[in-house]
Amino acid sequence: MKKKLYVYIDPINIKFPGFSIIANRMVRYIPNCEIIDNLSKCNKSDWILPMGIVAGLNLLKEGGHCNTIFLVDALTLGFKSTIKFSW
Repeated sequence: MKKKLYVYIDPINIKFPGFSIIANRMVRYIPNCEIIDNLSKCNKSDWILPMGIVAGLNLLKEGGHCNTIFLVDALTLGFKSTIKFSW
């Protein structure tokens, strides 16, 4: 089974263009990556990258049933190569 990277944006912030633009660029450059707004799609073997504070809090409330890479904040948004390297 091939591992998948999910870029998790909470249902509130997925409507805002800032989150969508950044997430769409990550999906374009990182192989086997998908944007989600619901954590039920993740398996234990998948990786999840929450975008924003609300997404991170939702992940903690769910119990973190997936592997978490790191939380994306204002300092890491510009480091696409770092995210790609980590993946």
